[in-house]
Amino acid sequence: MTLLLPGFLSPQHFILKKERLNITQPGSTTASLLHQSINTTHLLLRKHKPSLPSLRTPLPLAMASYAIAPVQSELKMTLYNKEVYAGPDINGVTIINRQPMGTTWVFSWPVTDGPGPSSAKIVGHLQGTGVQVASTPNNVWHYSLGLVFLDKRFYGSTLQISGTSQVNGEWSIVGGTGELTMAKGTVKRTEISYTGNTRISELKIHAFYTPMNQTAVSGNTAYSRRLDFYAVL
Repeated sequence: MTLLLPGFLSPQHFILKKERLNITQPGSTTASLLHQSINTTHLLLRKHKPSLPSLRTPLPLAMASYAIAPVQSELKMTLYNKEVYAGPDINGVTIINRQPMGTTWVFSWPVTDGPGPSSAKIVGHLQGTGVQVASTPNNVWHYSLGLVFLDKRFYGSTLQISGTSQVNGEWSIVGGTGELTMAKGTVKRTEISYTGNTRISELKIHAFYTPMNQTAVSGNTAYSRRLDFYAVL
């Protein structure tokens, strides 16, 4: 047998009325237990009546604040970095020298929009550290880098780059800041010249990023609940 306590709840809804039940055998054990259960429930609900909330009063509005984020953007560009290992223009310094591995150096390589030394414009710097992690069969380095842009379009923004490779290889873009916030992608590095103490490498950058200049919009969400209680006897 099922007893229904219907509707939006207020204290009076919890007063159970025995006459609503159709008990066909008042003298039976089942009927006796049923009456006892109803009486107990009746008393408990009356006892706790003051603490029960009334949902006849509308529930307060739940205020929700949300934002509309801009569409993810794609970045494709080819840049060039210049590494100078000795002389007055040196831009990398070895701070730990170990064999066969463990050599560590720090650097700030200028990054240009072209490979030529005279016509190319500096658009940023590739700054970070390199640690030698293998020497056989080839020298392999683990790089932790930040590409800091100086050009007008991305001024002050950065790409955070990490990877393990030989001189030629591929690095991961693991983040970004400024205009390039939340960047993910790759940088493919290829040596194009090595003359004297200077190496020029091509950097093919492919990334997706999400600018953080999102538009904030306030919104209200109203909700109500209907509670139906069923007591299975």
